[in-house]
Amino acid sequence: MNRALLIAAALAILSGCAESNSVSEVNVNSETTTHIAGSSTSEENDEPMRVKIISYENEKLTYEYEGQQYTIELPVNVLDDAPYGTGKTVGEKIIDNPFGETTLADLTFNAVGSITRCDVYTPNGLERCTNDSFFDTKGEAVRLEDTEVALKRTGGCEVELYNRFGSVKADLNQLDSYYKADLPETAERIAFTGVRFKGGQLILTMLSVYDHDEESPGGPCPQYAPLCNKEKYSFFGTVESLNEDRAAVLLTDEKTLCDLPRYFTDGELSEGMQVMVTLNAEPELYGSGKIFTDSFAVFHTDPTEYNTSGEEFSKLAYAAYDPVDHFKYKYTLSAETGSNG
Repeated sequence: MNRALLIAAALAILSGCAESNSVSEVNVNSETTTHIAGSSTSEENDEPMRVKIISYENEKLTYEYEGQQYTIELPVNVLDDAPYGTGKTVGEKIIDNPFGETTLADLTFNAVGSITRCDVYTPNGLERCTNDSFFDTKGEAVRLEDTEVALKRTGGCEVELYNRFGSVKADLNQLDSYYKADLPETAERIAFTGVRFKGGQLILTMLSVYDHDEESPGGPCPQYAPLCNKEKYSFFGTVESLNEDRAAVLLTDEKTLCDLPRYFTDGELSEGMQVMVTLNAEPELYGSGKIFTDSFAVFHTDPTEYNTSGEEFSKLAYAAYDPVDHFKYKYTLSAETGSNG
């Protein structure tokens, strides 16, 4: 038995439930695992331990192994790559997948019981993919442009991506907020990146559209531009009311009301929630006192993501993506707008 398995077995004994047939929970902390390992080295074990993931929240992984549940710290950068923006990593999206797929993980521990690797791809048969690797071309020699897809919106954030090799349904809300673009009902010459599940389901990470050709030794090579909302402004306000499809948001000027679709959101919306919302609107909307209605909006619900200004929420008017680093925002305060709000 390798050291990782010994650690798990020893923790079960310490918890007093090693003989139980039911699933019980063990809280794994650094002090306990250091004591069990009996070492302060960071030597990594050779063989990973395959587990069933129960949940991942606040950089803590809860998993099941041999009928026992364990909770252990797992930094998000160990779980998976950096996110495509400011939201969840792809690994988190795999764990919280909407397909009802149970997520397994191969965990590798060091000698003090910390997770040094968490592979959620291999044990679940997942593949990082692009449009030119997603579809089975049945051995046909194809060019990159032959694997481009057409896009058709089927309602809310749901779309169908298709070409002559096949089709796949996808959810635009799986994209990071930066890549939630105001798309038409149909579009051509689309490229995509994502994660393909064994059953053929797709988690999108980016959509791009044909931009131009560049010359290469093999001839013209198509280039694609990411679809995003980097040029749009985001406004701060409070959710006044909700129905099944739409949300009413009162901006911090306390007189401008926005009637917006709620399908693009990075979290659950609730009445009274403070949000930042990306709109098809110019800064002049703030302080106008208008009722603004549109078919596009992107809700940001996590204040640690959308408010890094150091200012109170009520003082924020609107923000724009930093042109150099789109993981950051440039803020305009209400006092700077001349609004009486």
